[in-house]
Amino acid sequence: KTLEDFEQTLSLVKDVGFANLYTFLYSPRKGTPAAKMVDPVSREEKGGWFAELLKIQEENGRAFLESHIGKIEHVLAESVQNGTAFGRTDSGIPVTFLADRPGAFYDIKIKTRKGVTLFGEQKGTN
Repeated sequence: KTLEDFEQTLSLVKDVGFANLYTFLYSPRKGTPAAKMVDPVSREEKGGWFAELLKIQEENGRAFLESHIGKIEHVLAESVQNGTAFGRTDSGIPVTFLADRPGAFYDIKIKTRKGVTLFGEQKGTN
């Protein structure tokens, strides 16, 4: 990648607002054609780009999760322990709420976020 390539990637991530990215620094593997190629970008510079990209992704992810606060989400209670259920929304977002039936679907009003988990309260069972 060049600086121009990176700036285009960064612009795309900002514009689209990806909540999650699967990204990593390239590591050459012995015996592959790519391992013989000269890399014009230092590992240090790539590390800086990587950190910048992750910062934007974290901001996007936080905004995405916070956009669910106040909404009602359909959640499958995957597990229940001591009256606290852990489940996921239809789109896979982790949610914690009070419930007593693992395997049941609940309508959960999202109240807050901590890290990558949403917290809410029951509005109904399906």
